[in-house]
Amino acid sequence: MTIGQLSKETGFTIETIRYYESIGVLPKPKRREAGYRNYSGDSVSRLGFIKRAKELDFTLSEIKTLLGSVQCDDFCSLTKGKLVEVKQKIEFYQKLQQRLSKLLNSCSEDCQENSNDSNCNVHSTNGCEAITSLKT
Repeated sequence: MTIGQLSKETGFTIETIRYYESIGVLPKPKRREAGYRNYSGDSVSRLGFIKRAKELDFTLSEIKTLLGSVQCDDFCSLTKGKLVEVKQKIEFYQKLQQRLSKLLNSCSEDCQENSNDSNCNVHSTNGCEAITSLKT
């Protein structure tokens, strides 16, 4: 299978496939007599694994580790670490949502009063107070 066929089969761009080869996430394929890369079904399977792992937010470095000779304990440890990261991100985004809602609520009166004004003045006293209050 050519690199173009592999790209179509997996949804990865040719550039991405070449990059994965260069960093060792995807083994370099054998070459045909004409010098073209000749990919096998193993490449399709490996790229499928990479796609699923990326969907789970694993980094390429982590994926490379997972593709290596990893013990079950190592796999579980890496996955638990990823779960902790995800929980931290969720907590961060929940706090961000609260802060943005607080900002919106504190400036909504000012925006409603100036609804005909095409420029929302976030530097007004109310706007500055709203942004300053976000520090806590």
